[in-house]
Amino acid sequence: MGWFRRISKTLRPARLEDDLQDEVAFHIEKRIDELIAEGVPPEEARRRVALLFGGSTLTVENTRRRDILPWLEILAKDTAIAARNLARTPGFLVVALVSRLDVQHLHAVLLG
Repeated sequence: MGWFRRISKTLRPARLEDDLQDEVAFHIEKRIDELIAEGVPPEEARRRVALLFGGSTLTVENTRRRDILPWLEILAKDTAIAARNLARTPGFLVVALVSRLDVQHLHAVLLG
């Protein structure tokens, strides 16, 4: 999977989950149909596919881990938490920004 697609799926996790659920359901049904076409009774075919795939939730989770960039997902979540915390304490945000600007100004004065 290309980098752009991985990043876009990481940034839209709900869509990724829907796509993965649909994909796994498709493969499960396809394999059941193949077994039935080979002459396996439908209930036995479903049982074999359930054993083969394990739980669909586990299959989706394993696929999701491979399809996204875990570090980017963590970064996005951490950034959202930081933004939410800064929004709750706007005074801290102002002090942090002013301090940063003062340090940059001081650095420019001393070295420039």
